[in-house]
Amino acid sequence: MATSTSASASASNSKDPQQQQQQDLEAANVAHFNALGHDFDKRHPDAADFADRLSLALRRVLVLDEDATSVLDYACGSGQVSRALAPYVGQLVGVDISPRMVEVYNARANAQGLEPHEMRAVGSLDELAVQQQPQRFDIAVCSMAYHHFASIQDVTRELVKHIKPGGTLAVADIARVEADEGERPILADHEHIVAHTRGFAEAEMRALFEGAGLENVAYDRFMSAKRHGRDIQFFLATGAKSAEA
Repeated sequence: MATSTSASASASNSKDPQQQQQQDLEAANVAHFNALGHDFDKRHPDAADFADRLSLALRRVLVLDEDATSVLDYACGSGQVSRALAPYVGQLVGVDISPRMVEVYNARANAQGLEPHEMRAVGSLDELAVQQQPQRFDIAVCSMAYHHFASIQDVTRELVKHIKPGGTLAVADIARVEADEGERPILADHEHIVAHTRGFAEAEMRALFEGAGLENVAYDRFMSAKRHGRDIQFFLATGAKSAEA
């Protein structure tokens, strides 16, 4: 459940340490989620409930049209969130850097009886542009993936580019924990694929969205759950792109 935000590698043998770290993180995520493959849903039985609750939270704050609303599901994984939104929107396009996750997403969509023009996944935003005219969406949603990204600033700016004027960016992730080292919500054995081990605070998300030019930013802790014996809170942050952008 990851996507690439790195630029093409330089022809030079020497790489900027930050760029190298980002590329290493992306490679680790690809390997991790490729290995899960079709077992992803089975290995994460709570993901479907999370997707349903996120879908409900989104429907409470956004106006969706089952015939017309277009959604970009960034870092889509196996498509849990897309499938939860499918009855309420007209088009869903998933993007994920893991080829196996793209394969699973499309297989699940096909099994659900959805045509590619209704729900499909690709490996990158660049691939989407090649397959069709560059498209902007009514909503870009990114669920439980921001903590995997080395630069959430780069990802946010890129997603805003793919939102229509007046459209919405919606990010769901782990609410920040200000606690002792042992209380981090991310398990130690997942830290090789995670850049942000403590989640995100409201002030951080507001500054991030506003810095990307979004308006009417909201941050809501929409659910809590026990994960691996720990009580975790999850937030939904939304921001609107100016209708004149």
